[in-house]
Amino acid sequence: FEDIRIGLPMVKLTYFRSNMSIEGIWIPKFEPWKFAETGSYWAFPEQPQKFLLDLGLGIDLPVHLESGDPQMPAATLANSEFGIKLSSFVLSTDLSLLLFHSFQDQAVRKLDNFVMIRDELGVPYSGIIKLSSEFEKITMLGVNFSRPLGPIVIRGEGSYFKDYRLNRMPTHTDLISSGSSGVNYKSGYVQAMVGADLTGPWGISWSFQYIQKRVLDFQKGTLGVNEYDRWLTLLVSGSFWNEAGNIRMLTIYDESNASGLGRLIFSFKVADSISLESGFDYFWGNINSIFGQFDDNDNIYLKLTYSF
Repeated sequence: FEDIRIGLPMVKLTYFRSNMSIEGIWIPKFEPWKFAETGSYWAFPEQPQKFLLDLGLGIDLPVHLESGDPQMPAATLANSEFGIKLSSFVLSTDLSLLLFHSFQDQAVRKLDNFVMIRDELGVPYSGIIKLSSEFEKITMLGVNFSRPLGPIVIRGEGSYFKDYRLNRMPTHTDLISSGSSGVNYKSGYVQAMVGADLTGPWGISWSFQYIQKRVLDFQKGTLGVNEYDRWLTLLVSGSFWNEAGNIRMLTIYDESNASGLGRLIFSFKVADSISLESGFDYFWGNINSIFGQFDDNDNIYLKLTYSF
């Protein structure tokens, strides 16, 4: 979990004026998602490279997919990423408007060639689909806010991704008539979150979030993405023994796939240079869901850190 976010070199500039600020970031080199290597503890299951292609009239053609690693964008100024955020304090509310122009982290599949292999009579009995993939640029528009209401802080955010590209399972008609558009398509993509933070008795903090994502022009056969995704998160944390100890409980529930993750973490600072941490991770859900596929990875751990 320490590696869930990877730092990137970037330039950040903030200009303040009265109760407003303008923040800009520039990322000179695009870095996509990095996943665990095949065979490791947290690797995603390998995607099948063979499937049956419907030729119509009840005929299914066994097809093999051939694809390589995605082509990375050249490290040029034109391929850099940038974002702008305008923030202000309006009617007791922190409000921000955002624009981010970047590459989407999911590589987009392209069709290079489709070959049907035929027997001596010219009847097809198998096929090969050769694919390449590359990263496409997208623009995100967003807004976020937070507002205190007594002991509770209400916060939320929303974003719209213009011309987000999604991969889809090709059909025979797609491959014959549509070229690369048969293995990917464009769609608007939105996601929103509303949450609440509360500090209760004995210094215990509660943080709740509801997250929803939607593909606006969803097509049948889309790979790796649902039309709707709904998530719930709950984080409970507190300190004790003069803040030398800390306990945190995190639950992430994927409502769309009835799966989730539960984490219980206890940490204690023995001395200025020595700290202990123990925890428990529990996964559940459908084997095809983001968490359920790691159902066998439930674990208990103990970590000792010595700083010098």
